[in-house]
Parts: sequence; C-alpha cells; structure tokens
Amino acid sequence: MSEDKVSRLFVYGTLKQAQAHGDLLQSLALRVDPATTRGQLLDLGLFPGLVRGEGVVHGELMTFPVMHLATVLAVVDHLEGFVEGDPAASLFLREQIVAETEQGDLVDAIAYFYNQSHPDSLPQEETVLLATGRWDGSSRNVLGATEGFLRFTNHVQDFQNEGQKP
Repeated sequence: MSEDKVSRLFVYGTLKQAQAHGDLLQSLALRVDPATTRGQLLDLGLFPGLVRGEGVVHGELMTFPVMHLATVLAVVDHLEGFVEGDPAASLFLREQIVAETEQGDLVDAIAYFYNQSHPDSLPQEETVLLATGRWDGSSRNVLGATEGFLRFTNHVQDFQNEGQKP
C-alpha cells in the first residue's frame, strides 16, 4: 500500500501487542513494528505517559489504512481521555510526531502525550521517569493520586469491558 494511503500510530503502553489493550486495534492494523521516538516516558502506575524531553522512547508503530483512521482515533481518543479542541479537558493530548523504525527510516505518526498540566494529572512526586524509555507493564501502585486520576485509572481498567473494540 502506498505511503499516502496509510496512517501510523506510535504506541508505548497498554496498546502495545503484549499489553492490556494490545488487541483493541489489531484487526485494523496492516502491520505493527518496533519503533522509537524522542521524549521521555513516565511510569504512572497502571499505564505510562509520554512527555517532551531528551531521551528515546521505545514502542510500536501501528500502520493502518487511512480509511480506518477515524475509527482508530475514536477508540484511542476515548481510551486516552482526549477531547478534540479542548486540551485543558484532555489527560492525554494527540500530536504528530516523527518515529524511527528499526531500519532507520523516519516516518510521521500520531502519538498521545501525557498532559501534566491537567487538574487530574498525577502529582509529579508520584511519577517515575523510566530511564530506559521502555514500559513493560504495570508494576506499582500509586499512593498520592487525585480523585480524578483514580477515576481515569478505573476508566482504563474497565475499557475492554465496555466493548470498545472497533
């Protein structure tokens, strides 16, 4: 399929193949390949968050036919708490990035960044910088979360039970 007929999504957490929501988009994907992007990865407990910074974040590049992009974005926007046109209401923000494939190719993709200024974001002292730039699953409980962050965590846990597959 030609480059102008595909869209790419860079995933680094629960949407990776071996993680809790890894099967949500598999039926729509043409392929899933290891990739990296610039930034830093925070461990937020049940899931990670990508933030701007110096470093390399490891994840997967999901390639979709462009005709499925609206469906993919609707599912991921809901999972990530992204509200189009209202960054202040979004716990994660959808942005264009450049990802690098294992072959060294630079490609445009969409990624979701953790909105640290959101009122329900996890207090900074509760976040853990993942120096490796890799998240391999939930490994800790968060103690000082806001009520809103706990609601969002419950939303992520319950997401698959809501029938959100495309």
